[in-house]
Amino acid sequence: MLLTTGFLADFRTGYLQIAVVEHQCEVTGGTDDGDGTVSAAAVTNGYAQGRLVKLVRHDDGSCHLVAAGSVTATSIGDATHIVAQTDDSLDTTTIKGEQLNFAPTGLLKNTATSAPSSSAAASATVKRVALWKITNSDDVKIIPVKHATTSVVR
Repeated sequence: MLLTTGFLADFRTGYLQIAVVEHQCEVTGGTDDGDGTVSAAAVTNGYAQGRLVKLVRHDDGSCHLVAAGSVTATSIGDATHIVAQTDDSLDTTTIKGEQLNFAPTGLLKNTATSAPSSSAAASATVKRVALWKITNSDDVKIIPVKHATTSVVR
């Protein structure tokens, strides 16, 4: 995957940081896609590993992820988590015999095109996601994604 815009995040120390797995999570609002272009939030798009996201908990215990708002080079905005693993590394689905494309996408793909309208809304389009919880915003290092000809330095 080739990222060309926005910001990624990492921890400066990551002291006692572990990936938290959310088992019933709907993913919406990711605009990264597998070839590095950014387009409208469709189900085929998603979040790259290291993207800042906001986790919203539903009344029934399920949750949904949305893009963090107001992320800048100096602020994490309203982000509560960082994407720790993608669908490829978390292995959230089984591979059907007729789908033999093993090329990794490097994305935590969207499960729906829009977020639920209420906190009690549960959806059938949930999956398991792995996230790093941001407990100390001062420990988060914001990494601007450079132009496509330059790699991201973590």
